Amino acid sequence: MSRHHTLLKLVTPAVLASGLLLGGSGLAFGQAESVKVEYPDVEAKLEEPVTVTFSDTPLHFVLEEVGKRTNGNVVLAPGIKRFETRVTVTGSKEPLRDVLDKVVSRLPGDCKRTLWAGAVVIHPKELALPDPQIPVRVQGARALRQTMNVQVVRASVGSVLKRIERRAGVPTSFPARVRAGLLKSGSRLTLRLYRLPVHYVLDIVCMSAGLSWKLEDGRLVFGLAEGGEAGGGEVDVDTLKYNAKKENLKLAGPMIDIDEVVARLRSSRSRDAATRELILIGKETLPKVAALLRQEGVEKVDAATCEAALQVIAQLGDPSEYDAVLRVFKDEERSADTRIMAADTLAAIRPEQVVNDLVEALDNSTSLRLAEASRRALVSIGEPSVDRLIKRYRQERVAERPKQGVLYRALLIFGELNTNKTKRELLYALKSKKGDRAVSIRHHAAIGLGFTNDPKVIPYLIQALEGERDFLISKYITRSLSWLSDERLPPDGRRWRAWWENQGKRRYSGGESADKILDRLAGGEIKLQLDKDGYAKINESLDQRIQRLLKMLGSDDPAKVRSASHDLEALGKEALPALRKAGEEKDLAGRRAARIALRIQERLTE
Repeated sequence: MSRHHTLLKLVTPAVLASGLLLGGSGLAFGQAESVKVEYPDVEAKLEEPVTVTFSDTPLHFVLEEVGKRTNGNVVLAPGIKRFETRVTVTGSKEPLRDVLDKVVSRLPGDCKRTLWAGAVVIHPKELALPDPQIPVRVQGARALRQTMNVQVVRASVGSVLKRIERRAGVPTSFPARVRAGLLKSGSRLTLRLYRLPVHYVLDIVCMSAGLSWKLEDGRLVFGLAEGGEAGGGEVDVDTLKYNAKKENLKLAGPMIDIDEVVARLRSSRSRDAATRELILIGKETLPKVAALLRQEGVEKVDAATCEAALQVIAQLGDPSEYDAVLRVFKDEERSADTRIMAADTLAAIRPEQVVNDLVEALDNSTSLRLAEASRRALVSIGEPSVDRLIKRYRQERVAERPKQGVLYRALLIFGELNTNKTKRELLYALKSKKGDRAVSIRHHAAIGLGFTNDPKVIPYLIQALEGERDFLISKYITRSLSWLSDERLPPDGRRWRAWWENQGKRRYSGGESADKILDRLAGGEIKLQLDKDGYAKINESLDQRIQRLLKMLGSDDPAKVRSASHDLEALGKEALPALRKAGEEKDLAGRRAARIALRIQERLTE
């Protein structure tokens, strides 16, 4: 049983009556009133019909999707791994109650669901949840009855509570012992709550983080649950360290034995907590974690420990210990999954020194997935890899027995890197006519030019299509033209030439700057600014952006429709779920969404 479970079972009716609610709505002493809590909204949500199909899906995404469809508050108590636990559930127009029962029945251990703090809580049966109480007749109580929404994924407890403080307008008090305890535990919260009173949100947050709270003199005071009181005792300053670089010598956290935390990575029971703790401590842990990966022979760490260490390095994003990651990547005795994770770690930290090794791995004949992971890493490293990749690509082009993985995947990488040098290589490759590899080179060059997402290459693709005699190559050139122009024309060079002369040239050239083109494509409604990479910056979340673009698909303005289509297709697989859902509608916007989803799927399966 976890620490959180044990602590919550210690709550007694006497404690509840006194106002010291463990993980819940505590009041100032002598001012608590017992109020019967009703759940009419929760009961109504449980009766809403839901149609879902999940196959070996992480529990987090199951609960998130069910919550989105019903605006229901479904909370997972500590002790159940929301990202690692996978479930298979189907339901056709079944009440949410039945769907959640199916989910609970498939969880490891003995679990149940309980209506608590205005939400449905899924928790182990041994976890005793205290009765929530509503604060009354105390300063600040009215603010806690406001409703609010919460949507966070792996956010720190402090950031969530600060958000609540801003929303409710009630000041908070975090004793040093509480801050140090949160830092040591490495607690992260993932919640999706709709229109819950603030005091219920506090109940749920504190239950998930092992905290208690009370309202005292108009201030929210937090404490560690095991202390029984939010305030706690005096802080032993000898056990703490201070960061003099921070303003006013603010508390930086407790002294931590990094060697001991790294050692805990080897245990399956403590690995997750140790991983989080190392990430929280920061870059000073990198030498110790990297040393763990460098061990060889009989001391070589197992796959799970190795992957946890790679996760720490990837999250910290520092390339200083790249050689330890590269050792794992090149270790042929490791499993393909572990080596792929090492490649993804290299993609996250982006060291220039590994470019040559990644280029060699593009031709890995034992694992296509590993070769693709190497390609992703080179794309992530970006411009520093261009010159070396071009040099190696040219060597393979003239080699008698070239490494085909390097030769052809390099062309795809050129498109994704999208620099002037790489585009010149692609345009030259598209003209290849001689040799037994010419057809394959033109094939991959056509796809690579589509990956550039640069309309300036459209006339070159049309010129190549007009002279192409291989139907398969014509098909890929046409597909790239469709990606770049959002026009659906057959693989006929004359048709595309006519379109370019009548419409395309005016739309995509004419000396316009990138800013003017983007402004016109947006229908003049949105002033788009460009970041340093040339991408449009809009102050909105990904979900908000996708929903806005889906609405634009139903517009009568062709410019708006083209703009939305381009953006949705550029989002790729992130937009697929919303596009498929919109494509179920039979109106004009639905048909357009279905076509875009089909094009994205074709690219992903390419």
